[in-house]
Amino acid sequence: SDSLQVITLHITDPNGVDDATISFTVSDSTYTMNDSELNFSSDTLTFTPSSNFTEGVVGFALISAADLFGDQLQTVISDSFTVDLSAPYISGPQPAVGSFVSNLQPDISIMIIDSSSYIEPDSINLIVQGITYSISDDALTWNTTDSTLTFSPAAAGITFADGDSINVSLTAYDHIDYSAPHPLEYEWSFGISLGGPTAQLVSPTTQTFSSDSLQVITLHITDPNGVD
Repeated sequence: SDSLQVITLHITDPNGVDDATISFTVSDSTYTMNDSELNFSSDTLTFTPSSNFTEGVVGFALISAADLFGDQLQTVISDSFTVDLSAPYISGPQPAVGSFVSNLQPDISIMIIDSSSYIEPDSINLIVQGITYSISDDALTWNTTDSTLTFSPAAAGITFADGDSINVSLTAYDHIDYSAPHPLEYEWSFGISLGGPTAQLVSPTTQTFSSDSLQVITLHITDPNGVD
């Protein structure tokens, strides 16, 4: 995740290496010892970029070097690495943000996506109603094929109650070999509702008589999730 990632190679020869013969390419640009980006000391070639790499694959190659007798490099050395500058992101939390479900044990799922690398499985923690779960728990599964994290309340032995507001928090980070990983934090909530509001007549009571031509009628309408 370092946009100024240094590249280091060892170049050895029993007869010594003529550093004036070294040519090194990075992202289709060629560098020699005349360039400030290259340094060769104690059999170690170091490339220090003078400007930031952009996100994506960076290819590099040692295309030429010779010893002090003029014998050329036996094999061109080439490789690449990926610059990952972006944090993971989420998609499609279920149940959806602010929604209501009529199920006391709804599966909770969310996609965790990283554009360049992958999610470190051991970094994943899902907090449901204040209890933290990791993928070492039977209730939490991580599908690397479709990048979906799924929590099963049934497997956790949890039954929510009608009217509950379920709060969910997710933390994770991506895989980075050099420098620090990119953290992800996300929170959402949804509600449990097994049915609609209930109504109870307050007055006038059933089958009573009233002499008031402007009789007020009163009902109580209640719902654990509120009445719109």
